[in-house]
Amino acid sequence: MGFPLTPHTKEILKGRGFCTPDGRLLCSATICLFHVKHQPDPEFGREIGIKGYGVCPRCASITNWEDGKEEDTVNRKTILRCTTCRKIIPKKNIKWTQNVVSRHRKTIHEYFHGECWDAKFIDLPDDENETETEEI
Repeated sequence: MGFPLTPHTKEILKGRGFCTPDGRLLCSATICLFHVKHQPDPEFGREIGIKGYGVCPRCASITNWEDGKEEDTVNRKTILRCTTCRKIIPKKNIKWTQNVVSRHRKTIHEYFHGECWDAKFIDLPDDENETETEEI
């Protein structure tokens, strides 16, 4: 099952204990496409982060989630603020781009980057000789 990773779904996964104690959701692929070796942290790059962008309704500029996110301490939520005009971008104008694939086997829960999951499968082209033999 695949789903886009939003701040709300990450908080649900964190609350259910599927993240590490420091709040990171890690990719379970044996060969993660984002994993970088030779780092002090052995899990560097395996973290599945929230990615997306929002279009400002006032100035129509595009703001990435990593650049414009702010913590609203009064309402206890994360908001996206336009980097150009500083207006809060509503959630309906945010497009989430990080897809996560979840696989559950009995009590084992695994989460993958969408790209890592797609890379596990090989698509072979059809054999062209079969079409020639069918025409004869």
